[in-house]
Amino acid sequence: MLSTIQREAIHNVLFTIDMQATNSHPWPGPVVFGWLKDSPERGHPDPTARRLELVPLRLEPAQWQKFPEGPVGGLRQITEEAHHPIHQARSSANAGRTDHRALAYLFMYPQHIDHESFGRIPVRFIDAIDTDGTCYTLTHLPTEPHALLTRVDDTGGQEFFTLLRRLMDLSYPDPTQRP
Repeated sequence: MLSTIQREAIHNVLFTIDMQATNSHPWPGPVVFGWLKDSPERGHPDPTARRLELVPLRLEPAQWQKFPEGPVGGLRQITEEAHHPIHQARSSANAGRTDHRALAYLFMYPQHIDHESFGRIPVRFIDAIDTDGTCYTLTHLPTEPHALLTRVDDTGGQEFFTLLRRLMDLSYPDPTQRP
């Protein structure tokens, strides 16, 4: 079970990813799939200190735009590739050899919504799932200076969360071994 500090770190990293997308890319930003890596903080005076960082797999627009269903199609392809026997064998061979852990998987993508005042606008979403199975959605409208992060108790079968959950289950087939 994740600690309060780990959950707060996940929240902070999601807001940081959003802020970096705002400052570094044209609106609404790139499509990014990644995982939040928890690892020891090398050189820190406290030997138990850990750091949390994004390990991104950037999806080029040409890759996800070829799917009629948009970014979810790219995430679906990533999930299928992760379940390929060659990838699973490589992951199994590396299991236990590192002190890095995945605390969450995330997917940042744009989607157009109908806004009551501005009509159809592009919105940035970051959907994430942590090792406890808690789902989060960060939503950033171009008309707002700050994003909003919510915990999603009922995902309603949203495919983004279903695919992220499949990736988490692949990383930690035994839920009792999750950080």
